[in-house]
Amino acid sequence: DGEQAKPSFHGYFLERLDGFERRRGPSGPQRRTANREYLAFKEFYDWLPGRENVGELGAGTCTGPIAYKNIEVLESDLANIKDAIDQRQCSDVFYPSIAPTYVAATRGNEYYKTFEEYEQAMADAMAVEFKAIVAAGSVVQIDDPRIISYYTNMPDKSIAECRRWAEHHVEVLNYAL
Repeated sequence: DGEQAKPSFHGYFLERLDGFERRRGPSGPQRRTANREYLAFKEFYDWLPGRENVGELGAGTCTGPIAYKNIEVLESDLANIKDAIDQRQCSDVFYPSIAPTYVAATRGNEYYKTFEEYEQAMADAMAVEFKAIVAAGSVVQIDDPRIISYYTNMPDKSIAECRRWAEHHVEVLNYAL
């Protein structure tokens, strides 16, 4: 179950958190042309078709106070996992959850005065999910694809700057846990 039960891993939080509304984004293929990999292999990426954007579905934009609202959906997911492993020998069962730092960095904010307030509110809200997962006996797998891709996607940043960025994100995750 885990990721498979989610209609969109990068958007599932929209059904679980108050404070967001979907906003229509650009449709059609989108390209990332400013990362280190593109710059190193420009000929390949110029040939490769772009990725489809969320377009009609829309991405979440923070427009109000963030709070966890739909614990029933999470409880249903966790019950599905429990049912799936019932009568089976399992040492660890993990449940994936999106990192609050990922959401704050990739979804617009029209409510909080500062990015730090926005990130803190996301961490507080996602802490509800993290704690429920642990209480159900599962291991929380926190997904933040930016932790691994930040260096590649920010060719203007030094290794030291990327490390400082990552250290801050780990601090926020530790707070939420």
